Amino acid sequence: MHEYSLVRRLISHVLEAIESSPPCNVQEVVVSAGPLSGVEPLLVVQAFDQLKSDAGLRGCRLLIEATDLMADCESCRCSFAVQDFVFRCATCNSSSITVTAGDEFRLLRVKVLE
Repeated sequence: MHEYSLVRRLISHVLEAIESSPPCNVQEVVVSAGPLSGVEPLLVVQAFDQLKSDAGLRGCRLLIEATDLMADCESCRCSFAVQDFVFRCATCNSSSITVTAGDEFRLLRVKVLE
């Protein structure tokens, strides 16, 4: 499962972000994941729960915020949310679109106990 390697990288980024604080003070890690990110949120949470103790993040929890799948139409320049994976402009029905959001897995916030 690629979720484990993804979570290992995530934990590494978290530890870099909190370099002046002890890892045990991290309460929460918040990430965003889009429908085209290639990750299964439940598997990411399970991998995080299994790997966090080795990094000193024992009491930390992972929250995943869903990101909408967004696109821009190259024909009419409209920005829109892609619904039901139908990759056509919501305004002019063109299939000439560019996905602008929803394919990422991104670290948003790290909440540290003061």
